Amino acid sequence: MERTGRMAGRRVRRGRRGPEASGRASPGGARFAPGAVRGERSMRAPVTNPAPRGLRPGHSPRAREVNMRVSRHQANVLEQRASQMRHAPTLSEARLFEAVRGGRLGVSFRRQVPLAGRFIADLYASEVRLVVEVDGGYHARRAYADARRDRALARAGYHVPRLEDALVINHLPAAVERIRAEIERLRGAGA
Repeated sequence: MERTGRMAGRRVRRGRRGPEASGRASPGGARFAPGAVRGERSMRAPVTNPAPRGLRPGHSPRAREVNMRVSRHQANVLEQRASQMRHAPTLSEARLFEAVRGGRLGVSFRRQVPLAGRFIADLYASEVRLVVEVDGGYHARRAYADARRDRALARAGYHVPRLEDALVINHLPAAVERIRAEIERLRGAGA
């Protein structure tokens, strides 16, 4: 017997065979009533609960979670990549780290730190949750991805100022002063 509409051109078997006959869940997880035809939408249980009031589609409450779950493998890969980046810093990252290391600004900085299970921060001061990013020419081509990354880190409670590598290389004291001002602002705000 052939059907019309969505199932047109497909043969649909009717009968009491398999999970459809007993009302059990199918391999895809949908539930069918006894005797229902696989593919009839009206017999299927809802896949998800409706979103809470006030949330638009794609904006779940979990989007604001600070702890992101990652597998052990992902964490190991991220840590290995961070280690490689620590051993081969860019010129601007190396100069900036030399200028701020050892608590010279009142906080201690670490280089190439994995954060939030997905990102590697160029410089990170855990005391004030400050992530300093040094942007080279490569970042001009990925402005959208950097903005998305900054939003994700902000949701996780990090503050992300970005410095151009030209500023760091040509005017290092000005770059350090911008970081110092950001630290003072965060300490004043009680972050």
